Amino acid sequence: MTDILHLPDTLTCTVGLLIVDRDEGAYQLYHDYFSAYPWYEVRCVPLASHAKCCLTSDKRYHCCITELGIDDYNGDEFYLLKRFAPFVPFLVLSSRNSLEKGFALNNHGALAIEPKPVKQPERLVSLLNNLFLTCILTPGVTRSESSFIAHFIEVFQRHLPSDAKQWAEHSGLPLPVLRRHWERNFSVDPDDVVRVHQVYANAMRQTINSPDAYSGKQTSQFPADNHNTPFFPTSEEQFLSALHRVESAVHTALQR
Repeated sequence: MTDILHLPDTLTCTVGLLIVDRDEGAYQLYHDYFSAYPWYEVRCVPLASHAKCCLTSDKRYHCCITELGIDDYNGDEFYLLKRFAPFVPFLVLSSRNSLEKGFALNNHGALAIEPKPVKQPERLVSLLNNLFLTCILTPGVTRSESSFIAHFIEVFQRHLPSDAKQWAEHSGLPLPVLRRHWERNFSVDPDDVVRVHQVYANAMRQTINSPDAYSGKQTSQFPADNHNTPFFPTSEEQFLSALHRVESAVHTALQR
């Protein structure tokens, strides 16, 4: 272990990752895939009924990887997507190369589909990292029909603004419009999601070249590799406060 050792303890096990796979022999592989990313707290279960218990518990799961074909709950292999995909980003593993299944998965809310068995773990990890970063921006909601929100997300990923004011400027829309959409749809201040995104993106950037990490292809959501950039753009305390507010907003939304 080299690069990952100096990541702040603040981030350890702050992101719940649920994996649903009938092959219990693969559990160690999943832990190995994500071991270089200490913010993930990985739990593996074999059945959709077990996953339902996890996703309806007080424990927050930020992302889910599930195998297609797990139909123990009411004989419906899409049950988890239908029930939880609006709130939790899902990456689905499928051994079936079917356009019909792919369409159904997308229609039910899967944000990414990968072949099984996993032959490129670095791609799997990279996809999940990016799904998590994207969903930080819209906490508790994985898809939005709003063209305004889609525009703001696209602008954010292109410019990586340092705060909400800069985000609005790049968007060509007034800051009050950005604040109104985020407060109305997600019950959060956009400055809070920017701050949380910055810290996790910094963590991913710092691990991306680690020999212990599956260093997937760098994308626009990671900041430039500038070692002079402070890990916490403002302060650790401000990050923790922002993270608490974002998580509280999600918790409240899920209780409705």
